Amino acid sequence: MAEFQFCEVCARQVRNILEEKSLEVIPFHANGVGERVMEEMIVDGLFRGLVDLSPAGLSEAILGGNRNAGMERLTGELSMPIPIVMTVCGFDMFSCGPYERRLTDPIWKKRRLEKRKLYFQDEMRVQARTSRQEVQTTAKAFAEKLNAARATVSLFIPLRGFSSLSVEGMPLHDPELDMVFVKSLKRHVRSDHVELVEMDYSIMAAAFASALGSRFLEMLGGEC
Repeated sequence: MAEFQFCEVCARQVRNILEEKSLEVIPFHANGVGERVMEEMIVDGLFRGLVDLSPAGLSEAILGGNRNAGMERLTGELSMPIPIVMTVCGFDMFSCGPYERRLTDPIWKKRRLEKRKLYFQDEMRVQARTSRQEVQTTAKAFAEKLNAARATVSLFIPLRGFSSLSVEGMPLHDPELDMVFVKSLKRHVRSDHVELVEMDYSIMAAAFASALGSRFLEMLGGEC
């Protein structure tokens, strides 16, 4: 399971659901390196299926973020004939710390990051809200990856917040931009292998995690 700090509530709930069915869940931190290791192990045939809660190492690669997993992110896992359940945590932000980079790094000036909604974990870790153009670009790239899937991918979209930072009341909350991403994604996904499930919950909701876990069990073949 690929997980991330800003979807840890969902990750914990999904893990509990799967472990109750005696499945062994192997967590990978979606920090770039962890995702590359995970995909190598998937391609080596070590897993029966995947819950990918944060595939945004792809958008980090496109935008120049710190959690850059490379442009090959998703290629390996989607090339394998295994069931995959995904959600979209991380596409609502990109990692641009440390904050002192704003003084010298061209990416801060080019993307006008100081004008955006920002979340400061500390001086080293800063998350910037993705812009309209960025979410359209990353949604299209994500869809192109999904279109190459060899087996069924069930993609759950939490319409009330892609991460714990973009739910109502949090620093990166912007439902209009979330919908720009969703509409662009739906416009570009063309594969019959991809099941899009929009849910009127945030990624923090227990009902959302329950739906992911239940669908994954179903894709694996029911009771495990």
